[in-house]
Amino acid sequence: MRRAPVPVLILTLAALAAPAAARAEDPVAPTLGVQGQGEVELAPDVGSFEAGVRRVAATSAGARGAANARLATIVRRLRALQVPRADITTTSVSLSRQRYRGAKTGRIRVRWVASGSFSVRVVDVARVGPALDAVAAAGATGVEGPSFSFSPGRRTDGRLAAEQAALGDARRRADAAAASQGQRVIGVRSIDLDPSSSVSFDDARESATPTSDSSSASAESAAPTPVLAGRSTFSSTVRVVYLLGPAG
Repeated sequence: MRRAPVPVLILTLAALAAPAAARAEDPVAPTLGVQGQGEVELAPDVGSFEAGVRRVAATSAGARGAANARLATIVRRLRALQVPRADITTTSVSLSRQRYRGAKTGRIRVRWVASGSFSVRVVDVARVGPALDAVAAAGATGVEGPSFSFSPGRRTDGRLAAEQAALGDARRRADAAAASQGQRVIGVRSIDLDPSSSVSFDDARESATPTSDSSSASAESAAPTPVLAGRSTFSSTVRVVYLLGPAG
């Protein structure tokens, strides 16, 4: 009976096991996880405000007609300043009947009050002041604002700049920590740009809230309305896992 070539089989198994054993002994590069914080300040580029009119008349048609005519005048003034119609949004329209007693006759009388309000969005903070003045001059009986925000492109710029600042902060912290242990950063294993959904921006800023009333002095003779948008802070948090190696 013929025997199997045992020595050859043993050598083959040894050859297969050798690479696996070598791989198991390969050193694993140490890692360092670091969280970085970044902030940047940008000036808002969009301004918004609210305005409205209120008219009183003896009839419903009279009150509505007066309010609508004044609203139309205001819209024309804004359009003359190149404010797109799509950036003028009606926010409320109301009509109410009020009963009151005449001071002299004591008889019950009726009056109608019509009002309307709208919001205005102005892309370019420098044009917000002239828009406010135009609305007041056109006969608005109330103005509130402005508030400030960012166009999509400007918001993206702020977010990216904050992330870059956070990544720079993480690398500086990693370099310092590695050097203190006699090591250095040799690579990056992973980057998490949003470890806690913390990318945000702070809306706190200076704002003016001008008002107008039909009994006040003409807006054309008033000083221009100053509008100061200030600056807003974008912040970001990132987490980076770095690969370390011996220093030197």
